[in-house]
Amino acid sequence: MSKNAATYELRGSAMAVLALLVGAFAGATLTISPVALMVVAEGLRQDYAFAFVTFLAALAVWSLGLLTLAAPAWRVLHRRGHRSRSAALVLGAAMASGVGVMINLLLGLLTGQGYSSGDGGGDVWINGRLTLYGWGQAFLGAILLGAVGALVGWVVCRVAYRLER
Repeated sequence: MSKNAATYELRGSAMAVLALLVGAFAGATLTISPVALMVVAEGLRQDYAFAFVTFLAALAVWSLGLLTLAAPAWRVLHRRGHRSRSAALVLGAAMASGVGVMINLLLGLLTGQGYSSGDGGGDVWINGRLTLYGWGQAFLGAILLGAVGALVGWVVCRVAYRLER
């Protein structure tokens, strides 16, 4: 590590827990914001409940992911001295993107042979297999999820750590 590199120290266990909660809230908010903006822009009062329930589901998923995947991975990085916000940003991006791809692979296993679907741009699934267009959509989703994960990682690190004096 160079002389000019910033070093960070953990603010304490309580702040680490708070950081995970704030990170889960940030992840859920960023994930659901396109749906929430659409509901508000359209003035669809009946969809407020849907947006809220979707937010709660996203909050649960982000909480579970941070606790079961990100926290153990971060612990390894922390012990090896990689405690910077940039390290948290990269870890968040990589893990969230990986989870995005894995979700699509699991969907393929769970849907079975006869499943086919598409969206406005083309066929996504045909007979239980992702099409080329479907893979493109899956990777686009993984990139977007990775961007959210990067921001979540940065937020968690920002709350849990301070610059060492």
